[in-house]
Amino acid sequence: MKYKIQKLLNGKVLHFKFKNQKDICKTFIRFQEYYESPEFAGKIFTLSEYKTWYAKEYGAFTYYKEWNGFNIPVKHFKPFIDGKFDPLKKRERKIVDEVRSSKAKYVIATHRKADFEHELTHAIFNTNTKYRFSIICVLGKSKYKKNIQEISKFLAKEGYNPKVFMDEINAYITDQDKWIFDKVSIDKELAKELIELRKEF
Repeated sequence: MKYKIQKLLNGKVLHFKFKNQKDICKTFIRFQEYYESPEFAGKIFTLSEYKTWYAKEYGAFTYYKEWNGFNIPVKHFKPFIDGKFDPLKKRERKIVDEVRSSKAKYVIATHRKADFEHELTHAIFNTNTKYRFSIICVLGKSKYKKNIQEISKFLAKEGYNPKVFMDEINAYITDQDKWIFDKVSIDKELAKELIELRKEF
């Protein structure tokens, strides 16, 4: 497992840059799913338990081929640091040690250059109060209500936890991700507002 570490946004963010998809997914699966899984968020669970649930929910365990980037607030590493996920995998322990020794507030991980801006947008949304407030104000406009509901419904089907819908809608739209634009209609005016706001930060 090889990765590089970058400190971003004046040390607020730790960026783990991996060389391949399998390594990043095997390393971050429990961290990410403890944070936002619709089934396991906030729960202590084994990798085996998660794999069994995932396969039953989606027909097969394809997680290591599905995801390319991860983003997690540092506070969600606490149960891993406190030993509640004992035993940790060796690869998990390395990340936990890096997070524990840092002063970061947010962690992102990528293995493709294309995913960096998406994950960085999550980090800014969660560490910059002004940016977060501005984005929420745009997403809360009544004229976008129906479109937001449509996008949220799509994200729910894809396995996202409702608590991160606003965060994900913003990140996917601002990096103009072809995946979501091909799957669901995005209001052009909404996209323009979000993209212009992102450029300011």
